[in-house]
Amino acid sequence: MHASKKLDRTDRNTDAGSSVKIYFTDGTTHECDILISDDGIHSAVRKIILGNGPAASPRNTGMWLVMTLQPYAEAQASTDNGLVNSEDAREYSWIQAGARASS
Repeated sequence: MHASKKLDRTDRNTDAGSSVKIYFTDGTTHECDILISDDGIHSAVRKIILGNGPAASPRNTGMWLVMTLQPYAEAQASTDNGLVNSEDAREYSWIQAGARASS
């Protein structure tokens, strides 16, 4: 972990088992096998990996998510059992207590 550092660039070393050399703006370097980024929405690592195209620049899609924990009977009572109303379209997802994600 390299806190309080700003990434300048990376080089992939294909001769040494695909390691990555990272260069910081303060002149220091580090070599690693895996580069994991946690540098926020304006990620320098994302731009290095994806280039400067639209995929590297996050944008608001207009979607949002609200999660609540409700007893099943109350949650079911708050939804319609009819067709989707295009004027007030909603998607519901139910996850049972103790459920496991599957792939």
